[in-house]
Amino acid sequence: MKEYKRININTNLASNPFLIFLIWLFLIILPYLILADGIERLLQQSESRIISKAKIQLIDEVNLFRNNLTSSSYINSKLSNLSKNLSYKDYNALELAQEIEKNTKSKVLALFYYNTSNNSSYDFYLSKIVDKDLKMHSRFIMKNLLLHYSSDKAIESGKDRNVAYFEKLLSAAGGINLKPENTTPILSGKTNFGRMLGYFKTFSAHNSNHQQMFLCLFKEENIPLKEIIKFAIEDNNNGKYIKELVSLNNISSNINNYDKLNSLFFKFQYSDKKGLSIFAKASDELLLKLGTQNTYYPLNLEGLLKNEPILKLTIPKSYLEHPMRDIIKRLSFPTLLLILLSSFGLSNIGIYGYTANIKILGRVIICVFAAVVLPFASFFIATFYNQYFEEEYSENEIQTYTRIQTEVINKAIESYIENRELEISKLRNNINGCTLEQIDNTLKNWIASSGASLISYKYKDGEDQEIPASTDPDAYLFKFGKELKNVFDLCIDTFFREVDLSKLEKRKEIDKVYGFIPYQVSPIISNIGKIYPSVSNEPNSLYSLIPIYDYNDKVNKIIGSIVIKFDNQKILKQIQNQTPELFQQKIMGNYIVRNAVIPINSHCDIPKTNKMILTKDFNYKDISLVINQILSDKSQKSWGNDKRINSANYLNKINAIVISSADKITSNKSNNKIELKYICIYIILMIITLSVILSGFIVAPIRKLQNGSEEIANGNYSNKLDWHSGDEFEKLCDGFNEMSNALLQKEMMSSYVSKEVINEVSSKAEVMLQPGGERIPVAVLFCALKGEKELSNYTPEEVTTIISCLIDAADEISSNNNGQIDKLIEDTIMIVFRKINENDNIVLNACKTALAINKRLQKELPDFKINMGIASGDAVSGKIGSNIGKLDFTVIGNPVNLAARLKVQAYKAKNTGILICPNSIRKIHGAGKLKFIERMSIKGRTNRTFPLYELISLR
Repeated sequence: MKEYKRININTNLASNPFLIFLIWLFLIILPYLILADGIERLLQQSESRIISKAKIQLIDEVNLFRNNLTSSSYINSKLSNLSKNLSYKDYNALELAQEIEKNTKSKVLALFYYNTSNNSSYDFYLSKIVDKDLKMHSRFIMKNLLLHYSSDKAIESGKDRNVAYFEKLLSAAGGINLKPENTTPILSGKTNFGRMLGYFKTFSAHNSNHQQMFLCLFKEENIPLKEIIKFAIEDNNNGKYIKELVSLNNISSNINNYDKLNSLFFKFQYSDKKGLSIFAKASDELLLKLGTQNTYYPLNLEGLLKNEPILKLTIPKSYLEHPMRDIIKRLSFPTLLLILLSSFGLSNIGIYGYTANIKILGRVIICVFAAVVLPFASFFIATFYNQYFEEEYSENEIQTYTRIQTEVINKAIESYIENRELEISKLRNNINGCTLEQIDNTLKNWIASSGASLISYKYKDGEDQEIPASTDPDAYLFKFGKELKNVFDLCIDTFFREVDLSKLEKRKEIDKVYGFIPYQVSPIISNIGKIYPSVSNEPNSLYSLIPIYDYNDKVNKIIGSIVIKFDNQKILKQIQNQTPELFQQKIMGNYIVRNAVIPINSHCDIPKTNKMILTKDFNYKDISLVINQILSDKSQKSWGNDKRINSANYLNKINAIVISSADKITSNKSNNKIELKYICIYIILMIITLSVILSGFIVAPIRKLQNGSEEIANGNYSNKLDWHSGDEFEKLCDGFNEMSNALLQKEMMSSYVSKEVINEVSSKAEVMLQPGGERIPVAVLFCALKGEKELSNYTPEEVTTIISCLIDAADEISSNNNGQIDKLIEDTIMIVFRKINENDNIVLNACKTALAINKRLQKELPDFKINMGIASGDAVSGKIGSNIGKLDFTVIGNPVNLAARLKVQAYKAKNTGILICPNSIRKIHGAGKLKFIERMSIKGRTNRTFPLYELISLR
């Protein structure tokens, strides 16, 4: 008899309170502090990135908010949303106008409607205001006009007589170029029309092929401002943003350096309670509406200046916090409780000594707790450092950021121009009614601080006077400036004087009085006080025109003119001085972002770099070719590669090119080497400590069992362990010995029973000893040999060889197709296919097996033919037999009987010898090539004949 060596394990080591305290500090408190600090730093870094992204989102959203605060956007949105309601019936003009007024809450000025149905009809609706002007219009031409606008090709081909007729009908200045689904501003020379919006739309009635179209005109003053503001605020991106219109005076106390808002496009404000807010200027159209109260006159300019509206968008704090913060708040109390319980357990139990018998589970829990806390802390620390030093902005984010940067500089330039225009407006008020000497002194003082290059003015009938800026001795008027001043003086001399229009027989004779048609000089008149760029031969010059009034005798009379010239390069330098943050390097992840502004010189060429406004280290050389292309096209463009991403935009407002460029850099990892060194030392010490602890009372005894496991792995199932330690290790050894016996029995049974039976018996031994079963779907294949002579005529050795050849082929092929040999009945084998998963097609597996067996045995047993029958359906699968006798794990039922009957008739299948039942044919879903043989009676199915089908092959 084999002798066994007894192994005794002693874990009763002396307790050391000081060592327990160090372990408590080292394994519980220190990991928790590292974990808490690491998570907080990680969250702060993540939230700073979230805020950076939120700023970009706010800039995009405030642009959308500003655009939505216009009549055009309001009408566009309302009439675009109206499309669904318009598709259910044919309208007339009045019904359509009422539907539009209901949807837009704005009075329709005029509507022209055309339906292209078989009974094509043209209709129109006119409000009382324009009834006299448009009532007698040509219906034929207006119908053609609608067809003109409904065709893209017609729009591209230019104006035709229909468009010209409509422009003349409305006396539209600047022409009309409507596009479908877009709102177009129209300025009419007729007082009762004024500023209008035109909207053209085509749509089809429900279940109809004919097309309907309409052209709708709105008077701009009839579009309610409250509805526009409400629309802009409610367009709110699923409630993520809080949109408001606030007064500049009300926010002055809440924003540091709020006075810079006038020279900046936006200003951010962050609050720990409310979130991140952006303050931005309102749209020009909104300011115009408020200042003029929908007229041509600044009736409310003073009130607007006192209470200027500012756009405010806020992202609530909840959108700016890292999602993990909420989880941490919920886990704070359980974490503290766990620390207290762990500390209490260590103080009473100890790791190196015990006052009571402690099971291995208790020891494992203590060690696992100490081992799990540290990896979690290390994981979060590693994540923090990875995010802090390795995480970078994605390419799409950088592309968006550079594009936003160009927009920011663009808006800053526009804001600067607007501020200069406000100063020009104040200058205009200061000089009106003054003497020549007062005007001259005022202009000299003003040019010193305004940033202008030159002022040229004319007082009454005197000669032109020029006041150059002291810092610009070479300032003078170019040819365009002189011509512009001459035209402006001509306008003042002729257009701004009293004319008795009642004495004119025809309105077109007005040119006899003025010498030109008024709308021909309307661009000059409408731009009074505005700053606008020169023509292409003087792109570096900007001009502004203002008249000089005389208020004597209570009569407003224009007695002179002023032309102010600005240099775009000087303006850009002043913008750089006022907003230096726009031209500073910014590190965004693994990118350095730099900006540049290039003023265009007098020859429409790119100037030298010393004339450009560049962020430090901005590399212009690599992008010079693309910038020249942008200058040629006067367009905007984004481009880049793996190392650099660029966005550029041509500013027509000032004839300059704005560039934002992001250069990729390699992350600097030198800062974290020192901190990582201490963390690595800490981890190494922890590994050593835990290794000593675990090896002392867990790893060592487990290794003693390793030898027995290796014997089992080598196939020595007769190996036994004799262990009497009084704890769980004794039970472990008993279980180990039982496992050895079970493996030995399983090895002996595997030669006689299928693996499926062994697995089921092994996993449910007690249950498998009782008869029972379940109904499951199966496919059954019966396979038999039919030769030239009966098997009884062969010798026993030959029969054994033949049957073995059949069994080998059936076992190998059926196993490859998830089937098992159930039993051998004389020369017939019964193979059963059960579902392994939901997608398993057991019938198809049976067909593959039958065809493969037939093909293989034709080569191995050429003297025999194979007769096979395939049937499928629900059958009872389980243990069939006696409670006290032999049990057979098999299936019984109709599929088994039918497969056996088909096997008997399979000699009629001359090609493959395989018959398949109709139910099985349906379940292979047309995958088989079949041949109908005949209908005949099958034993057990006497109520009807049964069709016989031969399985030829599978597609």
